[in-house]
Amino acid sequence: RTLRSFVSQNSFEMGDELQLDPSIRNWVLVPTVVIMVFMAILQGYVGGAFASKPTQDAKQTRKTQLLQRVQRLRVNGITLPRKSFEMRKQHFVGEKGVLAKAAKGGTNMLASMTDPTQMTSGLTKQMSFMIPQVAMMGFVNYFFSGFIVAKTPFPLTNRFRSMLQRGVELASLDVTYISSLSWYFLVVFGRGGIVSLIMGNNNAGTDAMLMMGQGSMQGPVIPDPVPALKAEKDNLTLMEHTWVVADADEKLLKQWTKNSV
Repeated sequence: RTLRSFVSQNSFEMGDELQLDPSIRNWVLVPTVVIMVFMAILQGYVGGAFASKPTQDAKQTRKTQLLQRVQRLRVNGITLPRKSFEMRKQHFVGEKGVLAKAAKGGTNMLASMTDPTQMTSGLTKQMSFMIPQVAMMGFVNYFFSGFIVAKTPFPLTNRFRSMLQRGVELASLDVTYISSLSWYFLVVFGRGGIVSLIMGNNNAGTDAMLMMGQGSMQGPVIPDPVPALKAEKDNLTLMEHTWVVADADEKLLKQWTKNSV
């Protein structure tokens, strides 16, 4: 019997304790958790099977690595002698330098964002999540509608009623009781810790992100390094070199003299 039929046949007042049937625990509460966890594991394997491997452009990778080399020279160039620094600077920003060639052109970001391979992979992941969730939610709502499956061991305010008693419209029912549909949503958003222990941390939080609409149908978009290369070229060209160890011997002698005195 559902809770609504029970209340209609028995007198029930605010504060009365409900005796939960152990069969509800054995056939509703625990199976829902087990099924949802195994469903999340299966979704992880299905999503990994249909996921496309990200393609790496060789030119894009070389430009990114070149950008890192230029940044290291600009930041750590003060530790090099002037001659060594000017040689490297000329190699990068000279008229026939490496940056003059690499900073030309750029990546078509619109083409990378509309890559059909990335869009298909993201759509497959979303569908592999949404279809089982909708089916499971319909199953719980159809067979266990109106069931009270659990009770929190601590008191709660009335604001938690809409979250914990979804599908049970009884103002006289204590807020600490949890309905079957609310238990389903709690398991969906809280199973990430159990799934991460089984499959690793890569799958933690995926359900919550997709449920809240944060999942993207596109793969990760790599930023175009060409504007950054142009900016680094200008910064390196205007940089004035000062060798920090040019007078290190004099500073050391002064320090020794000061300490001896």
